Amino acid sequence: MERNRKPTLYQVAILGPKSSTKTPHFKGALKARCERAGFDFATISILEGRSVSAHDRKLPISAIYFGDRSAPPTLADIENIKTLQTLSTFILPVVPDLKSFTSSVPEQLKPINGMELRSDTDMEIVARRTFESLGLERTRRLAFISYRRADASACAQQVHRTLDERCWESFLDTHSIDTGVDFQPTLWDRMNDADILVLLDSPGLLDSTWIAQEIENANQLGMGVVQLVWPGHERDPRTGFSKVIYLKREDFVRGNMKRDGGLRLKQGAMHRVMLAIEELRARSLRMRRERMVTALSTYAKNAGLSVSMTGFDEVRVVGQKTTYVVYPVIGHVDSITSHRRHGRARRTRAALLYDPTGLLKERLDHINWLSNRLPVKNIAVTEASKWVLTI
Repeated sequence: MERNRKPTLYQVAILGPKSSTKTPHFKGALKARCERAGFDFATISILEGRSVSAHDRKLPISAIYFGDRSAPPTLADIENIKTLQTLSTFILPVVPDLKSFTSSVPEQLKPINGMELRSDTDMEIVARRTFESLGLERTRRLAFISYRRADASACAQQVHRTLDERCWESFLDTHSIDTGVDFQPTLWDRMNDADILVLLDSPGLLDSTWIAQEIENANQLGMGVVQLVWPGHERDPRTGFSKVIYLKREDFVRGNMKRDGGLRLKQGAMHRVMLAIEELRARSLRMRRERMVTALSTYAKNAGLSVSMTGFDEVRVVGQKTTYVVYPVIGHVDSITSHRRHGRARRTRAALLYDPTGLLKERLDHINWLSNRLPVKNIAVTEASKWVLTI
């Protein structure tokens, strides 16, 4: 049985007086996150109690402190926090109420921006932050909101504000594009960088050519779509790949549904929407990553090259002259991403694989400029069939 045990690749330390009651819920949320992202949960070691101080310093580690003002931290917790902080470890303080934050965490964690755990459903956010801190998911979170102004602008702005409160960015047409900017190309460029599309499907939405194109672009990118269907409205077949939430009249605040701009959602309905967005994000990133990796692997094998997955988001391509480690990148390519991947590749040449769908010409020119000046090459998935013939 020991021979079949998966090797530990990542570590998560659980600290705090509430760890014994919160850990089972956290493990469940983290395991679900891993499944949606296509990552093997068995390669994450959950460290509790004395095992925290014995963690492997060669492996990435992230930590969570479950605090409460009614229970002080143990001396072991304080020592573990000090040790982890000397290693610049990400530590997320989680408390029942942020109003009593300073009395719920030890002195070492008071300068950190903590999180309020209002219910066990919020554990999904704790799992997401852990996933991001381990480098398994990008830390930037961007949602693209599609809607019809006449009957959904109130809801769209509500979704926009609620996402902002949860540390997401969201793209909301004129609210997100400066004056004097060519609107449509900028819209497609921002959509390429989004994690997920939130579709407010009110009657007449898909009568818009632009909205229909946004859905088509999301499909081409492999992007996840959370579709909110208005009461009495039927889904369009073109949205069949979406995660659907059927709204009822009682999900909206009181008022005339046909008023200009429509109505806002009640808090309970909005919570369901946010939970769906959080849950679908990992799947969305996984689908886009797998789509690019599949294309690259096909081209490389057709060229007679050896291809293998050597990590969660890492593809090793052995060319005729050179070996590359290729990292699929979701959204915009930048120098920071290049720097991080260069560090991971170490002595092997590194390349970033990206989807150019919808990107502005100026951005494509910048990506090519980076590729010609940095040790990390940038490969558009649409050009991958030619690239494999050159290595």
